Amino acid sequence: MGKKTRSRTQQVLPLLNNLVAKHAETFCKAQTHVDRKKDMKRGKEKNAGRWWPDLMVLVTA
Repeated sequence: MGKKTRSRTQQVLPLLNNLVAKHAETFCKAQTHVDRKKDMKRGKEKNAGRWWPDLMVLVTA
């Protein structure tokens, strides 16, 4: 048995940059998570929506 040869010529593909690997160091970083239960006990509001009633007054007026 000899080496297998291709009868057709191999197509040359253009060089494409891997954008996922290029920007992986920028976005794939360790995150610090917040304990929501402890924050709620401390009095932190989930959605700081204090401005919402003021906005409704401005829209309706």
